[in-house]
Amino acid sequence: WRDALLSRAGLPESTVFPDLADRLPPWAASHELRDLHRALDASRQCLIDLSNNAQARIALHAMVMQWPD
Repeated sequence: WRDALLSRAGLPESTVFPDLADRLPPWAASHELRDLHRALDASRQCLIDLSNNAQARIALHAMVMQWPD
């Protein structure tokens, strides 16, 4: 999500996965910045929840439900 957000924001030089450089910009452009940001936040929250011993199934479900279609 981080690289997609950076690509969508016009900062492709800041991405860390160069092997996705050809596929990432069109995919990122098909999503709104707020949707990519929400997905990144959901992923971070999932990591926090898992580190606090949340049930993995619930934490992952909550994360994926916030990802854009």
